[in-house]
Amino acid sequence: AEVLGRGRGDAGGRLGGSGQPGDLRSQRHRWVAYILNGELFVISPKLEGADGKAPWQPLPEALPHAFELFLDALEGKDVPLVSACEAADRNIVMEALYKAAKGHCWERPAY
Repeated sequence: AEVLGRGRGDAGGRLGGSGQPGDLRSQRHRWVAYILNGELFVISPKLEGADGKAPWQPLPEALPHAFELFLDALEGKDVPLVSACEAADRNIVMEALYKAAKGHCWERPAY
């Protein structure tokens, strides 16, 4: 089964059924990103070396858990937190993806 979603900039998410498990595609910008064996692969004519033949590297170091970052921010430390608007946008997109999965159709985020 295929699950489709639509976000800003005509980005589409497709989970399963498309050749790669859990890939994410942009139809307008012609790129594909997917995880295979725990490694990120990217295909894009706009990114040098993004031919999908080798894992995309180097990746940034993983950040601590979001709750740890929140506690650090409360202590006054400089941490890379997203803005309230960006967090709300992410929730709106995730809600659209869940609706798309449930209805097996494209779902426009309700911005």
